[in-house]
Amino acid sequence: MANINFTGTTVAASATITAVSSVAGLAVGQPIVGAGIPWEATIAAVGTTTITISAPATASASGVALTATTLAAGYSSSLGQAGIGTQLSIGGPASGAAEWVGVGEIDDIPDFLPEWEMVDTTNLQSSIKEMKPTILGTKDVSLECNRVSTDAGQSACVTAYSGNPPVPYWFRIVVKANTAAGQTTTGDTWVFTAYVKKCGPKGVKATEWIKTAIDLTIVSAPVFTEGA
Repeated sequence: MANINFTGTTVAASATITAVSSVAGLAVGQPIVGAGIPWEATIAAVGTTTITISAPATASASGVALTATTLAAGYSSSLGQAGIGTQLSIGGPASGAAEWVGVGEIDDIPDFLPEWEMVDTTNLQSSIKEMKPTILGTKDVSLECNRVSTDAGQSACVTAYSGNPPVPYWFRIVVKANTAAGQTTTGDTWVFTAYVKKCGPKGVKATEWIKTAIDLTIVSAPVFTEGA
């Protein structure tokens, strides 16, 4: 599936959208969203510069930004993506505004999403096991990268580790824009705060590149922003 973005003029209580900027790719049955478009509305008919939707608009306006979602005619290939091009950045102490610096040559980023702490509330009246969430837990994440002593991001991680006591820092993960899924400008983004528990050489061997180990404890729920 992919999104088709266009504009049009809506009239309250009317299912006809006029002055459609382009009908290319639009088809009957496609879900449509936008200001004044009822929840779960779909395209019912497509004209040259007009479309009809399955339910009347709730507001009148011109130049309304609208989005239709194409329907898969049949699965052809995955719209997923590889992790190559993903960037980890550090943004300074969480007490201030983030000023992002990329951390160079990270090998990989393991699971970084904290989990909710759950408590078992099963009792004699339960029909199945009952679990209730309490608070969001922290998350320990271990990273490795090729050690580059002049890399500004790696140096910032060393600074965060060297605090006495350490303080939480901003971190950001941005994956490469998924062009197969319609992203053209930026990929999905997660922003969170974390302590740097360790940052330094993982060891030194004559036959291997020197790696820097960066251990984080994530202490906030990552804020997700979908790419565009």
